[in-house]
Amino acid sequence: MKLTWVGSLLVTVVLSAVTAAQDLGPHNINGQGCLSCHNTNVVDPNNIGASFNFGTFDSQDPSFHSAVCLSCHDGSMASSGSLLAHDHPVSMPYPVGADGYWPGYVTTSGVVFKLSNFDQVYGRPLRFYVSYGKAYVECSTCHDPHNQSVAVVTINGHAYTKPTRKFVRGWYDISSQIGNSSAQFCRTCHYEQSNEAVGLNAPTI
Repeated sequence: MKLTWVGSLLVTVVLSAVTAAQDLGPHNINGQGCLSCHNTNVVDPNNIGASFNFGTFDSQDPSFHSAVCLSCHDGSMASSGSLLAHDHPVSMPYPVGADGYWPGYVTTSGVVFKLSNFDQVYGRPLRFYVSYGKAYVECSTCHDPHNQSVAVVTINGHAYTKPTRKFVRGWYDISSQIGNSSAQFCRTCHYEQSNEAVGLNAPTI
């Protein structure tokens, strides 16, 4: 079904309002806001603009969520400073509960971690993708493409607005000379690097 001009206008207004409420930064390509990545008729995480050609993916293939990013961050459009050649590996499983990893379990939509002191001092801002009972790390596990410098996080059951950088999903304030929030973000996955792994209960500052 095609959109009428009234429907198209409504979609444009809604997308403009969403864009204004978010900090898209360089993802606001040519001022298009959401339309930089999403089609016009439905704003949906899986509804990516047809102009991006990154192959065909099975509905159970979580690597789609990294392929979308690589459609720009392979050097074809994104600046050389935002390429992924020396970045964290993606499309890799996260073995929840295995030796050296945070205890928890995989659900149909993500990961539930066993509550610990870490949840009280930092929280769990990551987004895992599940395929055939396994959790996977993709680009958008750690990055929220909609918010460049501000993250809304849940710590000990309460919502907070915290500074972040480079679309990182959690509290990631590398400007602080004494803060540890950037290290804490990495510890969300890397249990072996956490304070809790050695029996310490350090706050996030």
